[in-house]
Amino acid sequence: MIETIHRSVDRAQGHLAARLLPEASIDSTTEDLDQFTEQSPRNVHPEAVEPAPVSFGPSTGRFRTTRTQFRFPSPVTTAECNETVVGQRWRRAGDGDSKTAVVMLHGAWASGFWAERVLSGPLLDAGADVFVIAQPYHMERAPPESDYSGQQLFSGDIPRTIEGVIQATADTRALIGALHEQGYDHIGLSGISLGGNVAAQTLAFVDIERAVLTIPGVDLFETMCESAMAPLLRDKAIAHGFPEKRLRQAFEVITPIEFDDPATDPDDILALYGRYDEIAPPGPVRRLAETWGFGTRSFDVGHRTIALNMLSLRTSSASWLLEAP
Repeated sequence: MIETIHRSVDRAQGHLAARLLPEASIDSTTEDLDQFTEQSPRNVHPEAVEPAPVSFGPSTGRFRTTRTQFRFPSPVTTAECNETVVGQRWRRAGDGDSKTAVVMLHGAWASGFWAERVLSGPLLDAGADVFVIAQPYHMERAPPESDYSGQQLFSGDIPRTIEGVIQATADTRALIGALHEQGYDHIGLSGISLGGNVAAQTLAFVDIERAVLTIPGVDLFETMCESAMAPLLRDKAIAHGFPEKRLRQAFEVITPIEFDDPATDPDDILALYGRYDEIAPPGPVRRLAETWGFGTRSFDVGHRTIALNMLSLRTSSASWLLEAP
């Protein structure tokens, strides 16, 4: 009975999102899709990403936390609205310079960093600096014609989706490079849902001290084309003329299991997932964990109902990220 409730919540949310959210335009062509169908992941991602020239703005205080806006040019060019990466640095007011930084990556369609604010509490209390960035087509990086944050990233325009996720990975790599240059000795990486996919791909390129993937969509084809979300992407992509058999091939370049061994030691990676998740199902998470050799912890929840375990989730996440490798 409990399992049915969790699964039903995910299915209902997926069906509603797929049917009620306004459609984004599909501007890419079949030729745009073809550039991904015969490529390996490492061929479509930038081989090298330079540390980002991060520019910090003024700091503001809220309760015990100071927030500093920052920005830097994205190392990958897609749409004009995504040429600049925007984000925030959080730290406890009055604390000195920290040697620990944690980069937190949000999920699809996030309009703000509410989940990251909850999860960051123990990290900030322990003296870590937390960095959050808006992923392509989200928040300030959404084009003016967007009806909501993330609309242009997840639509029937599959080439745009793939390009955006590749850019998000490059943005993360650039930020991590900058943090190393700024003198942080311990860098952690955390990603939720879509952010978990981007984090996993980042781990294929960058050696991170600690990483945690939370309800990660490590197979976005299965998440977006074989779940309740399918009408939002797959059905519209096929109606546009994209060959169905090529969609899976194209998504492989942003599917972490298609990479060889990660640059990060698998002993320093942890995945937290819901056993009843219908949006980012546990099968791909377990297969990736087995292939790469990292550990997992499961919760008796779904994708959306993971919020019911938020306190346990943030304790597990923070303790792992702060633990010395």
